[in-house]
Amino acid sequence: MLSLLPAQITETLDKECAKWLKRSNVIFIRVLNPLGRPVSGGFKDKAPKMSKEREKTLFSQLRLDSTMRKEFNEYLGELDYTIAKRKKMTVISVPITDYLVVVAVKNEENAKKLAEKLIIKFGKIFA
Repeated sequence: MLSLLPAQITETLDKECAKWLKRSNVIFIRVLNPLGRPVSGGFKDKAPKMSKEREKTLFSQLRLDSTMRKEFNEYLGELDYTIAKRKKMTVISVPITDYLVVVAVKNEENAKKLAEKLIIKFGKIFA
C-alpha cells in the first residue's frame, strides 16, 4: 500500500511545479508516484492535448520504464535521468526516491542542463 505524501511535501511540489510551468520552454511537468499516477504538476494551456486515457498510459509507461531500468543499477550504476527527443518535444524523466519527475520541453532547449536542475530542485524536496 502506498503512503500518501505529507501535506508539506505536496504543497512544496505544487509550488515548484508551478515555477517550472512558468518557463516558456516547458510544455508540461508531472511528478508521478510509484504506480505512475500524477501527484503534482500539470500542462500548459497551449500544450498538445491528449485524452486522459492516453495521458494515463504515457505516465504508466514512463514509470514502468524507470522501474525496469533499476534492474541494471548494480552493473551500470544508478540512473540519473533519461532524455527522449521526439519530433514535437523532448521528454526528460528524473527518478527521485520512489517518484518520477517528468518534464516535456521544446526541442531547442538544453535537456541535459534542465535534467541536472530537476535533480537538484526536486532532490531537495524529497530529501
